[in-house]
Amino acid sequence: AKGLTSTRNVELAVLEATTKTADVDRAVATLNAAKAETGSLTAELHRTRADNTARILDVKYHILLPSVHDVGGAADYYQWGSLLRSVSAFEAYRKIYRDVISPLKVAELFILRDDMPRSLHACFNEIETSLAHINGGSVREVRRLAGEMHANLHFGRIEDVFARGLHEYLTDFLDSMDVLGHEIRKAYLSRREDLFDVSLSKVA
Repeated sequence: AKGLTSTRNVELAVLEATTKTADVDRAVATLNAAKAETGSLTAELHRTRADNTARILDVKYHILLPSVHDVGGAADYYQWGSLLRSVSAFEAYRKIYRDVISPLKVAELFILRDDMPRSLHACFNEIETSLAHINGGSVREVRRLAGEMHANLHFGRIEDVFARGLHEYLTDFLDSMDVLGHEIRKAYLSRREDLFDVSLSKVA
């Protein structure tokens, strides 16, 4: 009887340890899922912000100024100033450039400067950081796409952007942003399913 009691105690101890391990595994899986959700949502937030910034610039140059004769005129200066004020960037522009408003410098501020929160470059700094929370095999492609776009912004020159054509540059950028958004959503959903499967296997 004593031996049976001892064996039963061992079994109960093993069962308790197994239960605690399963609880810990579930907690870890839940925490990882929460990090993945936070990372993907933050990345998508900044992706949307970058998308909006790009569209504002594209509208300014492609729609508001359909005639090349308007570029550099009084209306052009007023519209660029209004654009800066609409995103609370007028003071940032004056602080950084300390010069009259010019289309090239405004575009540089919105695209390549990472010290302006709404710039494409600043948004991709945040996207790269956020994606670290959903790292894994399922997000390899989204990290590659984001890294490639981030590098282009980090090492890009505004002269090259204008030489290519601002509208063409922004159109390609927006196309890439659509692909990135799709990959972020797919990677997050895939990551969430992987974590759920792991959690179930640990419990089983």
